[in-house]
Amino acid sequence: MTAREYLEQVKLARKEVRYWESVVLNLEQDATGLCGINYEDRRVIGSGSFGNRYDDIAQQLDRAQKKLEDARQWFAAVVGWVSRVIEAVPDADQKLLLQLRYVSCLPWQEVCCEMGYSERSVYYLHKRAIQSIGELPGNLK
Repeated sequence: MTAREYLEQVKLARKEVRYWESVVLNLEQDATGLCGINYEDRRVIGSGSFGNRYDDIAQQLDRAQKKLEDARQWFAAVVGWVSRVIEAVPDADQKLLLQLRYVSCLPWQEVCCEMGYSERSVYYLHKRAIQSIGELPGNLK
């Protein structure tokens, strides 16, 4: 895995969290669309097909919430690993660039604005930062 691929793990982990957040939200909306629900203990008042449908949604929601929690834990771990690698970079500008781009997941234009550098300068600084990571003791190769 290259240094850049390693740093981009934050982006992948963030996408995973957003995906499961979306799944949970959709299931919650499905559940609230059913009538006759006691929301405190997830029971449907009465019987019939609404009860079965709600039970299915409740089970799916429980599974999705567990997946979301797992994704959030993974995201926190990845951010921790990447942050430690970034902290080891000796140059302060390179460190800031890597933090903005990979931990904060800002697009290049916003990184340029935050740092007050031209796009060309930021790309050059990024190249140097990636090289710095490759030169760290115990590098990622």
